[in-house]
Amino acid sequence: MSETAELSLKQRVEREQKEKAHAWNDLFDSAVDAVYKDPNSTLKDLIEVIFIQGTLDRIAPLDHSIKILREKFHKCVWPGTRDDAELYWRIIYSMEFSKHAIEKNWSIAGMDYCLAVLPAIYPMLWDHVARFFGQEQYDNPNTNYIFNAMLRKVQERAFQELKNLELPYPDLDNLISWGAKGDFHGIPVKVDRICSDGSLWLVPAEKQKKYGKNIQKLGELTNYNGASPLQIHSEDFVLTT
Repeated sequence: MSETAELSLKQRVEREQKEKAHAWNDLFDSAVDAVYKDPNSTLKDLIEVIFIQGTLDRIAPLDHSIKILREKFHKCVWPGTRDDAELYWRIIYSMEFSKHAIEKNWSIAGMDYCLAVLPAIYPMLWDHVARFFGQEQYDNPNTNYIFNAMLRKVQERAFQELKNLELPYPDLDNLISWGAKGDFHGIPVKVDRICSDGSLWLVPAEKQKKYGKNIQKLGELTNYNGASPLQIHSEDFVLTT
């Protein structure tokens, strides 16, 4: 086989792998379209599609070969299974990131666990606002209200999945917020930000004598990433905001 033919074969294989890695997208679009076309569908139906096809199938595919391909092309993939509590906690907290991003007019397209599919459903959503959100929102639409309502519904769906799996679940009305202060393994900390993957980036609450050591200790405790929301428990993290 010539060098050109080998290159062509390699390119074809890679193209096919990319198509397989992104197959969820076409399935998601088709499922959303089916919801829109069904006059009897409800907001609950749309949220179910967003949660399953638009979120779980994207970040936690059941097919291991697809997971490997998505990792190969540097896509955010949950390393565990769909039985892991942390997956759903991260989805819940990534929706908090999404709310903040929408408020700040940040783009969320392509962002980790958060509702990166929102831009995809945006164009046609407005044709169905009255059905999903009421006539008042159709007559006087409030984009932030509609998107925040959807984000909350996705959180509630992840919450329900945790309950269905009999896994620990958070209090959706008392989630840890940006800027909250508390105690993390004996270190006074502040939530500097909630990340798009649903983790919480912690920093020492103030520049005390042990500031440098606390930064190092926080890094060791969180593997130099954002802290898992499951690492922060209500009994050792008191909101002070």
